[in-house]
Amino acid sequence: MKRVIPFVVILFLFITVVVSAENLNKYNGYDIVKVNINNKELSLDVPAIIMNGRTLLPLRKVAEAVNGIVTWDGASRTASILKPQVNIIFAETKDGSTVSGELSEIIPFWTANDRYLSHISIGGLPTGKYVLYCGIYKSDKNNNIDLTAPIDTKPEYTINAAGPNTPAWFALAWDKANIKEAGVYSFVVNLKDNEGNFNPIAIYNMELK
Repeated sequence: MKRVIPFVVILFLFITVVVSAENLNKYNGYDIVKVNINNKELSLDVPAIIMNGRTLLPLRKVAEAVNGIVTWDGASRTASILKPQVNIIFAETKDGSTVSGELSEIIPFWTANDRYLSHISIGGLPTGKYVLYCGIYKSDKNNNIDLTAPIDTKPEYTINAAGPNTPAWFALAWDKANIKEAGVYSFVVNLKDNEGNFNPIAIYNMELK
């Protein structure tokens, strides 16, 4: 294992709605359509349908598939989608060990002393406090991630957002000791929703050779 090479940052995903021309199934009398995200069919508990010439999609499933968070206000009957803008920078400090030290170099690979820092900027959040949970996960050959089995995680981290136009910054230090073999790894930033669940809002994939 010589170095880590970042090869993709997943920030935006593309949604495709596919309508079969023959023998569409029905849901409550409406034609069912399939939803593809990045050419992969999305599994839905309630199907997408065509009503009055419009395609209607299950909001929560589609939003979460593109790393968005859906909230529901029952009093006003309002559904909202939160899609933060996330930037991840890997760097080392001059002393090579602390997250508070002065940065010496922005790097795309492990530092010489087997530690690296992730500096994370999150914008687009309304004013308030938000709880984050970050982890490193092993990906399979198809870049699928098992979010129930992290290799390394950090305690929950609270950030204070001053508004959607003011990004909040924080930094975490990671140790290479928990990664023992070459392969593809995913650094995932999760945000807690108002129901107490953590949802991925950014994924940074790395290949360790």
